[in-house]
Amino acid sequence: MDGLFSCRNCIHNAGQTLTIGRGAGFCLHHDSIIRDSRGTTCKYLHRKDLPWFTVDEARREHAAEFAGFSGLADLNTREAIGLVAYSEKSSWEAHAFDPLTNVLARYHKSKPTWKFDALPGPLEFSKVQFIQMAGISI
Repeated sequence: MDGLFSCRNCIHNAGQTLTIGRGAGFCLHHDSIIRDSRGTTCKYLHRKDLPWFTVDEARREHAAEFAGFSGLADLNTREAIGLVAYSEKSSWEAHAFDPLTNVLARYHKSKPTWKFDALPGPLEFSKVQFIQMAGISI
């Protein structure tokens, strides 16, 4: 049952699910490598395979159970797990380089923002201009 509440299937571990993803995981919430995603969890767990309303009660119970931990915790021993920052060099040296984990960690570190370049000029429209553009008759 604990496997259902592991980092392996958490929305913050974007590179893994119960059936895919190899190597170490990467937690976007804690900005940390997850060495054993099937045996790791935290109070911010959010399953990505089920709708929120179906797991809300169990999620709240899980969050309460792990509320005393500021970061990751071991599902079996209920002990804190230290956060490990991603290092491409270290993963190559340990022969554990995973391209997906690398991309996720680098993208997360870049603090991406949305930028709209497709529209020329300012994005300020009056309601009348918007209605005209949408082809709505008044």
